[in-house]
Amino acid sequence: MEAFDAMATGVWELADAVWQETDLLLWKPSAAWFSVNAFYTSAGLRNWYVNFAHPTRRTTAGFDTFDLAVDLVVAPDLTRCLRCSPSAPGFP
Repeated sequence: MEAFDAMATGVWELADAVWQETDLLLWKPSAAWFSVNAFYTSAGLRNWYVNFAHPTRRTTAGFDTFDLAVDLVVAPDLTRCLRCSPSAPGFP
């Protein structure tokens, strides 16, 4: 819930982080209110992830968007939703 509190107050800080465990292919059309993400491991496609967010805007610092805290985690074969939740806490 800490992330939701920060979003509500509009106060947060960027942190250094290193992506681990999966490779990511992300598709986000600039005017879309969502992105489609494919997470891969050495065994192949692990899952799809649909993230809902404001459209991407270019800023002087790069790109900016705002997460809407609604996410879908979908099976690799698209047959079922594995998780549908606000910000998918505990995302596998």
